[in-house]
Amino acid sequence: MIYAGAAFEYSLTFNDPSGAVIDLSATPLRVQIKPTQAGLVLLELTTANGKLRIDPANPASIIMRMEAADTAALLPPGTPQGQVWFTLCALDSMTHMLDGTFTTSA
Repeated sequence: MIYAGAAFEYSLTFNDPSGAVIDLSATPLRVQIKPTQAGLVLLELTTANGKLRIDPANPASIIMRMEAADTAALLPPGTPQGQVWFTLCALDSMTHMLDGTFTTSA
């Protein structure tokens, strides 16, 4: 759960179907957060802007980091709870890697 106005950090690890780690250390990545799957982008996390980084101890893991100001913008004022979509892709090949949702709360 993402609490509006609080910092949020989440990590994901990627393995191939055989269980071997997928080395993402040289891959520029992007996560887009939207109010709906087809909605306008509310927040973009990239390896370039530092909101998305590869774990130096595990090149198959990414860490998404949102500051309090970032999460405050995800929930419209007066809305107690909602949901946001996220999409992760590799920018060098535009390979779609993952979709999902986070619940947001005031």
